Amino acid sequence: MQKLEDAPRIEVSNLHPAHDGLRPREPDRARLEAWMKGETGLPFVDATMRALLATGWMNFRMRAMLMAVSSYHLWLDWRTPGQHLARCFTDYEPGIHWPQVQMQSGTTGINTIRIYNPVKQGIDQDPDGRFIRRWVPELAAIPDAFLHEPWKAPNAGAVLDKAYPMPVVDHVAAARAARDKVWSLRKDREFHKAADTIQEKHGSRKAGITRRGRMAEEDASARQTHLPSSASACCCRRRRARADHEDAQEIRPAGEDLPRLRQALHLAAQMGSRLGQRALLLRPLPGRTQGRHPAG
Repeated sequence: MQKLEDAPRIEVSNLHPAHDGLRPREPDRARLEAWMKGETGLPFVDATMRALLATGWMNFRMRAMLMAVSSYHLWLDWRTPGQHLARCFTDYEPGIHWPQVQMQSGTTGINTIRIYNPVKQGIDQDPDGRFIRRWVPELAAIPDAFLHEPWKAPNAGAVLDKAYPMPVVDHVAAARAARDKVWSLRKDREFHKAADTIQEKHGSRKAGITRRGRMAEEDASARQTHLPSSASACCCRRRRARADHEDAQEIRPAGEDLPRLRQALHLAAQMGSRLGQRALLLRPLPGRTQGRHPAG
């Protein structure tokens, strides 16, 4: 809740103002409705949305993917999709939800741009297709080998645009176009000045950490050495190439975060042990009934 308390407009305004006007404020209604109903033509995305609509819950990876697909592949302004997800989640917590919505939409200015590949996510998370088969029964006639990309199936013509829609976008081309647009904002020196201010207020509180991630290290190095425009452009190209690789291979936690993760797990284990000991201490003693002293 601290981020929401410090920046109450985070649920209605871009955290980094450079993103104002980046996407159309009025979303494309056809794309928005297809995403909201689970009818984008991307099987794993649609299965995930339909499961969310039916159950009110989804794990973090799938939540992140849904938001990223709406913001990058479908190029929708994050506010309306964010409201839709807020209405769906039974565990909706605004202080967590809206910072995550902006993070997955790339509008914080301080987080790594994460454009999930919806086909690869399906192959990784649902390799045998059981999840898709359950929530997208329209694909029953599609062979397993083509379930994640039904438009490549030999019988695609008998299913797509009849029982199940064709993809609303070419997800590879859409991701590439979105990446170019978002990265173009980060070439500007003023962008980084504003990002540093945001990081100071909303980023890590650990001493010595100003901005997080490999991109931050490169940006800081470029500013300190006053790289010429050609060198800066080279850095941007390298970062985009790395982003393309991550899009295909998966985005994994940065190495610097692993010690923090181990520490957090260790603390959680300690806390669980202490709670267990406390529970034993609070058990009623033999000869006592809970809430009442023995007679005599």
